[in-house]
Amino acid sequence: KKIYLQSLKVISNLTPVSEEHFLKIQILKKQYDNYGGGILKEILKHSKREISFYTEENGVNLKVRPDAIQFEENIGVNAVISIKSTACEDLRAFYYNAAKLHYDLTEGMYQDVISKVSGRDFNTTIMIMLQTVEPFGIAVLVWSAEDIEMGKYKYQMALEIAKECQEKGKYPGYEANAEEGNFGLIQME
Repeated sequence: KKIYLQSLKVISNLTPVSEEHFLKIQILKKQYDNYGGGILKEILKHSKREISFYTEENGVNLKVRPDAIQFEENIGVNAVISIKSTACEDLRAFYYNAAKLHYDLTEGMYQDVISKVSGRDFNTTIMIMLQTVEPFGIAVLVWSAEDIEMGKYKYQMALEIAKECQEKGKYPGYEANAEEGNFGLIQME
């Protein structure tokens, strides 16, 4: 049986999941089907998934590849859909991680680039959170306009820094956080 299973893996280029992971997937599938009266199926119905968008801004080449996008003809708004798996125990911990990992910057960049390339106003971000630890919950989160605007600001600042680095051919380390004239000494706060 082991040889047979190994040959199936090689032929199919697939790996079977463990029974434990299969049970987790089943729980998440049930959550997916029941969440919000089935809203997840409606949000994702007719969405376009994993499409790359390329553009250039201020001499810097950009590429984004959102998990999915949805159109106003289908759900009433042009939306970026991000799917995040998390080992956070609750939503508060997920919010903290989202802030720590600067998801607002990423989502702001997605909205800007996709809007520019498509000619449509993508002004909504829907984040689907899949919990990989008990109770294996799902949450559908809609980003506030204020948080996305802050993300767009952070993205523009990061773009300026990237452009400056490319032009000068210098990519500074943490000393860039020091105040000018402090020889790289950073005030700890």
